[in-house]
Amino acid sequence: MPLAIVIFAVTFVVILVVNQMFYGGCFEAHCLSAAFPKVIMLSTLVSWFLYSAR
Repeated sequence: MPLAIVIFAVTFVVILVVNQMFYGGCFEAHCLSAAFPKVIMLSTLVSWFLYSAR
């Protein structure tokens, strides 16, 4: 897998878990579906920064 995809996948999971911990640790489907847009945007920004800083 290309490095950018690996960085994005790891970043996505970490940000998703941290985000959900701030909302009481809700990992039900309706909580995750509400979190996905924000988590995807944050993961993209963080991944781009990490990839360009390497």
